[in-house]
Amino acid sequence: MQRKLVKQGRDALTMTLPRKWWEKHHLRPGDSVEVQESEGKLIVYGEGEVPLTSVSIKIAEDATFTLLKTIIANAYKQGYDIIRIKFTKQRQIKQIQTSVSELIGHEILDINDKEVVIRSVAQDLHREYNNLVRKCFYLVKENMKKVLEDMAKNDFKREDEIKEYRLLVLKYSDYCKRIINKNMNTQDTHSSEYLIIWILEKISKIVHYAYSYMQKVKVSN
Repeated sequence: MQRKLVKQGRDALTMTLPRKWWEKHHLRPGDSVEVQESEGKLIVYGEGEVPLTSVSIKIAEDATFTLLKTIIANAYKQGYDIIRIKFTKQRQIKQIQTSVSELIGHEILDINDKEVVIRSVAQDLHREYNNLVRKCFYLVKENMKKVLEDMAKNDFKREDEIKEYRLLVLKYSDYCKRIINKNMNTQDTHSSEYLIIWILEKISKIVHYAYSYMQKVKVSN
C-alpha cells in the first residue's frame, strides 16, 4: 500500500490514512493517533470511541412473552447499544427483565411507568468473539458425545444437561451475531461467519430434539 507525501507548511510532510483502517478503529477527523518510530519505520496506531446506536420499540398490549423476547433479542443481535422498550402493561416489565437477563453485556439502565431502557455495559466484549465461537463448537461437540454415549447404553437421563448446553450455545451465538453485525462494514467474511454461527445453533437444536425424541420412545416402550 503506497501513499503520496504532501508538503504541509515549511517543515512537515503529510499523508492520508486508508478509510478501511480508520473506520475499523472507529477514528474520526480530529481524533488523535500515536506515531512511533521503530528501526526506520513509522508505526501508527489508535482507537477511537465506538459510537452508540439506539432504537425505540413499542410493545403491543397483547404481545406474548415469546414475541416480546424475540423482539428484544433481534434488536440486540442487530447491534444496538441502547434499546428503549415502550410498554402498556405492567406485567411486561417482568417479561422484559427476564429477556434481558439472557443477553450477554446488556443490562436495564432505567425503568419508569411507560418505558424500559436497556443499555450495553460491556463495550470490550467484542474481543471475546473468537473464544465464544470456540465455546459454541465445544458445547455442540459435548452434546453430541452425550447422545452417542446414552444411545450405546439405551439410557437417556441427561436431557436437562443437553438443554442447558443448547441454551448456552444460543446465548453465545446471539452475542457473536451482534458483534458481526456491528462490525459488518469492516469485515470481509461477514456472511460466512454469520452462516457458521447459524449452523451451530441449528445443530445444537437438532441434537436436543433428537435426544428428547429418543427419551420419549424409550419411555413409551
